[in-house]
Amino acid sequence: MKEGEFINPEAEKAEPAVPNMLKDFDACVEAVIVIEAEMAGLEQMNDKDKRIIREQMPNALATLQERINNMSSDEIKISRRAKTGFQGLGEWNRYGVRADGSILLSGQHSIDKCIAKAKELGIEAPRII
Repeated sequence: MKEGEFINPEAEKAEPAVPNMLKDFDACVEAVIVIEAEMAGLEQMNDKDKRIIREQMPNALATLQERINNMSSDEIKISRRAKTGFQGLGEWNRYGVRADGSILLSGQHSIDKCIAKAKELGIEAPRII
């Protein structure tokens, strides 16, 4: 470090990037896999369960794309409600997808450890989506 420079402790606390199905679908899939592993009490999800998640999420993406085709760009920017969604393994966790592609975890349909993991990954967990 050079003289006169300082370390900004806030920079180290930077918020994680919000997973977005329209911008990085694979990152969203990986985030959901991490949350679902938390639900199951596992460090890693088995391949079968990962495949199930990977197979169901494209349906939500297709529905989202169909719905946003009928929305103006202003509507997409200001819309905070989920436009589509999908369920986690065992149909416990429920996820929503906003018009801008960001994913949400329903706080009403999850447990504390999954909500905490979602927030850690940059995913909002409002009570109602």
